[in-house]
Amino acid sequence: MPMTLRTVIALALALVLSGASAQGGFVLDGRLPPDAPDDVVVEARIGSDLQGIVPESVATASVDDGRFRLELPGSVGEDLLEPEPVDCERERTIDAVFLPYLTLLRDGEVVGRLVHTDVPRELWSYTGPPRNASWVYTPDSATAVEQCANERLDLAFQPGWNAFVVLSGSDGVTVTTDAPPASFRWIFVPGGP
Repeated sequence: MPMTLRTVIALALALVLSGASAQGGFVLDGRLPPDAPDDVVVEARIGSDLQGIVPESVATASVDDGRFRLELPGSVGEDLLEPEPVDCERERTIDAVFLPYLTLLRDGEVVGRLVHTDVPRELWSYTGPPRNASWVYTPDSATAVEQCANERLDLAFQPGWNAFVVLSGSDGVTVTTDAPPASFRWIFVPGGP
């Protein structure tokens, strides 16, 4: 069956949004929002349940004309990995670390973070936006397609970096490893660690 131009464009866009590249790396790129400060550096600082946000960055990118391109490392130290549940009963786990947001620094000092979402900041709860994208590194493969209480899991982790997208709506919450929706953008949250 021949592919339509729309199908080819959709597949190419999904590949770009997923962070995959021909070299096999995982790249996060984007444009700083207008309210973000100038002359900043973008860093990837991973986090875990037990350690919080690790202060050393795993990747750094400069900003050029308001744009950044951050290439995440091909692997993360085993000492940083922690078991993370991937099913409703929290019995199956993968070793993983999270990249919940990107950190912005000016002159070596944290000035804020970038969160990937389509929800304006004034609508966030104390836990953050109800719809957001973060990233997970794992050396493992795992899938989970389950309906928990009010949460649907649609996860297909592959070794390396994976999107981790939370989509809250009127019918509950879906957590997926699919690429974030095209409506997601970087939102600046000022403040230190």
